[in-house]
Amino acid sequence: VFRVEHGSIGYQQPLHHDVNLQVERGQKIAIIGANGIGKSTLLKTISGVIPALGGSFIKAERGLISYFSQYQLDELSRNETVLDNLLSKTAVSEGEGRKILGAFLFRGDDVFKAVKVLSGGEKSRLGLAIILARQANFLVLDEPTNHLDLASSACLTKALQEYKGTVIFVSHDRSFISQVCSHVFVMTGDGRSMLFAGGIEDYMRLAGPAKFPNVLAPEEDEAKVKSATSSRESAQRASSEQEARQLKKQRESLERQLSKLEAEIAGLQVQVSELDQAMADPQHAQDFAKLHDLQSQCSAWAEKLEGSESLWLELSEELSSVGEELRQLGRT
Repeated sequence: VFRVEHGSIGYQQPLHHDVNLQVERGQKIAIIGANGIGKSTLLKTISGVIPALGGSFIKAERGLISYFSQYQLDELSRNETVLDNLLSKTAVSEGEGRKILGAFLFRGDDVFKAVKVLSGGEKSRLGLAIILARQANFLVLDEPTNHLDLASSACLTKALQEYKGTVIFVSHDRSFISQVCSHVFVMTGDGRSMLFAGGIEDYMRLAGPAKFPNVLAPEEDEAKVKSATSSRESAQRASSEQEARQLKKQRESLERQLSKLEAEIAGLQVQVSELDQAMADPQHAQDFAKLHDLQSQCSAWAEKLEGSESLWLELSEELSSVGEELRQLGRT
């Protein structure tokens, strides 16, 4: 589908030299590595958004690339509806468009919402729906799960698992990577890169025998080890351990709250889905009182669902922040 030979990527100065990658049909490749080493830049170069600084970037003759980035959401027509945006940017019929939007949680009259009233997560869902509706056989996705809630991320995961074409993507969501990828392309800070078959766990297992760095392995701070006997370091370590214990308690509490919320969200989604089905039942078509009652119930449950999903996002961000603090303290 695509081949990179001795590729050099970047802007005025190269971020990464000598990238070599052969993308085969049907592969779903996750690109991983430290921030700032050129992962997103590689996607932009493959997609033709920016030129290569050197080497060869060769697309198969029948390769049709569809590129998604967060910045592309600005290209949505703000005053048009969700459905009109999808139909104007793809070749699908209205029926097919509604089906695709339904898979991305745009239910009923949601397809007639103007883009300007959508949340960031809803815009991301629409952008991804448009990407998947295009007649492309090679998807290039840069952080596709950004701004997505749990349910939306699950929809994208399912869509990509069922997608028959080729996918290459950058994501920091380890769960999403594990569920979608068939290969992992690893980029290191010293300019090396290598493709590994399988998921993240397979890469971590194969990195050693391949004599390639494990970029996900925690690094030891030798300076701390050498000075561990000093009183100052001992006091700092004790303080860090106390802070780590507090953070771990906070993390456990957040995980319990998130688990409870996920069960609650699943239940609310069932309620909304059942009410949607009831409103679509032909036997209620002329029973306006019944339809009004069902619509009121559906709106109430949908509002509860939106509130629960918003709270889930807030708690998830807080959990991520706590996890980062623990990582900086050298604790897991």
